[in-house]
Amino acid sequence: MFRLLALILLATSSWSATPTTDPTTLRRDQLSHKATLSIIDVRPPDDYAKSHIQGARNIPAQSLPTAQLPKDSQIVIYCGDPACPLGQSAADQLKLSGYTNISVLDGGLSDWQKKGYPTQAGFPKPLNHSHPTTTAKDARRKLDSGLLIPIDTRPAKEFVAGRLPHAQNIPLESLESSISRLPKDKELLVYDRQASRSRQAQERLQDAGFKVSELSGGFAGWVKKKFPVEVK
Repeated sequence: MFRLLALILLATSSWSATPTTDPTTLRRDQLSHKATLSIIDVRPPDDYAKSHIQGARNIPAQSLPTAQLPKDSQIVIYCGDPACPLGQSAADQLKLSGYTNISVLDGGLSDWQKKGYPTQAGFPKPLNHSHPTTTAKDARRKLDSGLLIPIDTRPAKEFVAGRLPHAQNIPLESLESSISRLPKDKELLVYDRQASRSRQAQERLQDAGFKVSELSGGFAGWVKKKFPVEVK
């Protein structure tokens, strides 16, 4: 009985011990432009608008479970000051949703400001995404000329079954962690079996500074044209 109780207490203690990140480490990660870094301010929107860490997203603690953050993100959560309980409770919610790379910022926003690290006010302006498309015919011409790189965002098993020539398989679910290895000196062409997935990939790549278009008609449109397909 006592042994069982000890094991329960140990498991509870391990669960609640969310790692912390000090402001200096977080600032260093910011400056290194880590593609997978997500800084989340879990305070109410009014507090966020007054002042927040530069580049942080505002997702109030109660909305975090439905935010659909990329599972491969390095997530750093913060609140206003060390006494605020929202950071730890938000981290616990994410753990229950299957996230593993989570930490809470030591001292919250107040310690960040004491270090003199950058903050900003207001809400970020919505990104004005454009959604250029490339027809299968134009895509084939550019591929033959080496002018673009096709990015297949489907699951690996679909990629292996058939894909555009020279395509790279980067499933949408792991795109964030793969962005850093893509070249910015060439145009990217994204495609999928679902337009909504290729559109999400296109927007994420645009946000990261890439020139990217979407294959009109997706992979099915390419096959319909009887254009070359690689199979592995």
